[in-house]
Amino acid sequence: MKTKFGVNITLLRGNHECKNYCNDFKKEIVEKFGLFDCKNLCMKLFAVLPIATRNKRFLFIHGGLASSLQTIEDFNEQYGKTRVVDLV
Repeated sequence: MKTKFGVNITLLRGNHECKNYCNDFKKEIVEKFGLFDCKNLCMKLFAVLPIATRNKRFLFIHGGLASSLQTIEDFNEQYGKTRVVDLV
């Protein structure tokens, strides 16, 4: 989709696509594809994907927003220095 629609599509990182949650990821990649070095490449890709995007009315997040997070500042405090991309 990103290739076909370009700037009209924003890829988001999922809430489990980070080092803390990917313990079984390498095993799964090796079992399915036989790729031993793929985990590190994927982690680099996940690190540059935004975890959220927003426009004037909506905030888009894979997996939803925890009820304890009320502001972008709360969100950033919970997830560290997380990129939130503003849509025009």
